[in-house]
Amino acid sequence: MAVKKRTRKNPLRGRMMAAAMSLCLLAAAGMVGMYTVGRSEKNQREEELAQKVAEAEKAFEEAKKLEEELEEQKQEAASSTAKAEFEEKKDTKKEPKQESVAELEGDYAGLEPTEEYFLTEEELAALEAEAEEAALQDAAALDAEAFTYNFAPETDKLLWPVAGNIILDYSMDKTVFFTTLEQYKYNPAVIIQAEVNQDVLCGANGQVTKIEENDELGTTVTVDFGNGYEGVYGQLKDVAVEPGSPVQAGVKLGLVNEPTRFYVKEGSNVYFKVLKDGKPVDPMNLLQ
Repeated sequence: MAVKKRTRKNPLRGRMMAAAMSLCLLAAAGMVGMYTVGRSEKNQREEELAQKVAEAEKAFEEAKKLEEELEEQKQEAASSTAKAEFEEKKDTKKEPKQESVAELEGDYAGLEPTEEYFLTEEELAALEAEAEEAALQDAAALDAEAFTYNFAPETDKLLWPVAGNIILDYSMDKTVFFTTLEQYKYNPAVIIQAEVNQDVLCGANGQVTKIEENDELGTTVTVDFGNGYEGVYGQLKDVAVEPGSPVQAGVKLGLVNEPTRFYVKEGSNVYFKVLKDGKPVDPMNLLQ
């Protein structure tokens, strides 16, 4: 009977196999760990990148919002500036000033003629006509019933018709020499030197009673001051009042005209006579 030979196991070989198996397991565990670590780092980087993208988008939105706010502030500032300029222009507007053509020309004397500022003769004439019409309307607008005029020399004084030197004094007690006429005459008025186109002003509140023409005095305007006092203004043109119209002290009656042939050598002037109950009195006692 054959007897099988029993093979003895080598314990060293078993240990080596166990060690090999352990190393394989360790290697596998290491590979799994490395893969896990790699995944974790990748996820972290992705999260950090996503966070930075979100922060960038937020910063962009904030910058865009800030830019919009600045644009709104700029528009509001521009609107406020335009409104302020409009209000300033509106506040500085004045009522149209009643001026003669000579005054308008004086206002623009320092300006060079340009297409923008140059006025034709027709436009100047229109402006003068408008000024005269406005003056007449203002005079007519006075309430005749409420308007009073009662000149009293004890308390009142007359305004000078123009600012100028006396060429010939009032003289009814003796004659004075008239150069142009080359003769001595009584003078019931004062002859006041004046420039052509100078305004002639009313001496006191009153009512225009007459506007006349004569060879010696040219155009004359007579104003009733009340209490029997009247003022007669001669050597006028471009009369700005009408008979029957009430006038206030200082209102323009008209402009100084060229002297008539009776006053050529005396030069341009205003003839101013004051009557009391129809008789001439010395205006110098009544003027301011």
